[in-house]
Amino acid sequence: MRKQNLKTINHYFMKEFYLVRKINKIIPSKSKREIVTKMREIDWNSKSDNKDYMHVYAFWRNKKSNIKIRYENEIEFVNDLIKYNQIVKVSFWNYFAAYIVDFFEKSSNHHKPAMN
Repeated sequence: MRKQNLKTINHYFMKEFYLVRKINKIIPSKSKREIVTKMREIDWNSKSDNKDYMHVYAFWRNKKSNIKIRYENEIEFVNDLIKYNQIVKVSFWNYFAAYIVDFFEKSSNHHKPAMN
């Protein structure tokens, strides 16, 4: 049992954590592809693919602002999002704190009476 707990802890410490400003979520990730996949699943849907998501995201972001986000592959896409401060690398402790806050918000909303 102890080895399993250490494996889980190491799993999170091996990841990097990114705050995605558009969706206001912190995403744990081992790769740029995983970041895009999680952004797509949270922001859009899980039926499309990363290429479609990156193309549409970049099209609208580029149209609305002076920035130029490349969408040819996940590495360039994420590097541009970091460059233009659309996503920000954060520490494990930021991720952990956000998780705790989210947990308590959900548990406090669960106990609220329904409004009539």
